[in-house]
Amino acid sequence: MHDRTPEPLFPDACRTGRKFTTPCCAASSHEFRVDGVLHLASRVAGHGWSVPWRGCIEDINDTGTVVEQDGSERRIHWQGARESR
Repeated sequence: MHDRTPEPLFPDACRTGRKFTTPCCAASSHEFRVDGVLHLASRVAGHGWSVPWRGCIEDINDTGTVVEQDGSERRIHWQGARESR
């Protein structure tokens, strides 16, 4: 996992407060706004942060939980039809 870092590449002030967590492992994707552009970066417990990529929480097509800025949670499920986009 040479592309992981102990800290995210964006400062905490850039976090939108939204994240997506997966039920199968200790991983979460966090949303950041940098210069008006949304980015995602994933964190895996014990392995650190991934290199960020452009995207937002709504782009994630997986089964897991979206945590909103206010702390509310909602479950989403993988949708096979979205894979073809």
